[in-house]
Amino acid sequence: MEWTGIALVWIIGGAFWWYWTQYRKRQQTIAESNTRLVQYRSAEEANVGIAAMAKDGWSIQSMDTTDGHINVGRTATATILTGGLALFLGGSRSPGKITILYEKLPEPPTLKVVKPRRPRKPKAS
Repeated sequence: MEWTGIALVWIIGGAFWWYWTQYRKRQQTIAESNTRLVQYRSAEEANVGIAAMAKDGWSIQSMDTTDGHINVGRTATATILTGGLALFLGGSRSPGKITILYEKLPEPPTLKVVKPRRPRKPKAS
C-alpha cells in the first residue's frame, strides 16, 4: 500500500474519532443537564410525553404552542389543479407544534437515621 493511502486512512480515522468523541461529550452533557426542551406534534402526544417525564421526576418549567404556517407552494398548486376550488376549502396549513421545557429539581438529601446513645453512667470514685 502506498504512503498516500495509509495517510488518507489515518486522516479519515482521526476525523471519525474526533467527531465521535465530540458526539459522546454532547450526549453526556445533555444527560447531566437538569433541563430538557421537547417538541410535540399534537396534544395527545404532548400528554403522553408529560406523563412519562413526570414519572421520571421532571416538571414543566414553560410551555409554548405555535400555529402551523400556510404552505404557499401547496396552496398554489392545489388552486391551479382544481381551477380555484381549493381556495374555498382553505389553504394548505402545516400542523402546529407544542414546545415544552422540562426541569428536573435536584433530589433532597437523604437523612441518615442514627441510633440514640445510652447515657453513660458516672464512674464511682
